[in-house]
Amino acid sequence: MKKLNIWLSVLFIVSLAAWQFFKRSETPIAERDPSEAYFIANEVKGAVFTQTGQIDYRLFATQMHYYQQDLKTIFTKPVLLLFRNEDKTQWQITGDDGILFDQHTFELSNNVTITNLTHDQHINLITTDKLTLDLIKNEIHSDDLVTLYGDQMQQKGTGLFGQLSGKTISLLNQVTATYLNEKP
Repeated sequence: MKKLNIWLSVLFIVSLAAWQFFKRSETPIAERDPSEAYFIANEVKGAVFTQTGQIDYRLFATQMHYYQQDLKTIFTKPVLLLFRNEDKTQWQITGDDGILFDQHTFELSNNVTITNLTHDQHINLITTDKLTLDLIKNEIHSDDLVTLYGDQMQQKGTGLFGQLSGKTISLLNQVTATYLNEKP
């Protein structure tokens, strides 16, 4: 009985020593700084679909920073392809910088261009420095200087409001227009 007690004591001491030796050191988990991006992605390619399964828009960017606390995503060199009318690309919107707020308000800035890809309207290209796009209502808005280019015209003005689905775009203030009377 004495030998059994000694062996159990030795086994207990060896087990205790092994447990102490192999015990993981618990390092505290550092708190995430809310001002830092929750994640960063490079060469972003994505698509969003409607509830009926049709493609709504595609988004490309060279880099993306997602901030979870603010529910905003910052894009570098975003390219947005809007699909309307049974999956046909209708508009391409680009800029040097972009911020997506609450998954539906996209604000583009610096060298913003809106290109009509269907060529079925009088306006082929729109340029400005800052543009806000509501992805749910398909509305665009700008308070900056805007230039519209068409087949035989160019219009400039301050401020813009447009319905991309309804194909209506209006310059709001200080509008000047140049029309070309070239005959084919």
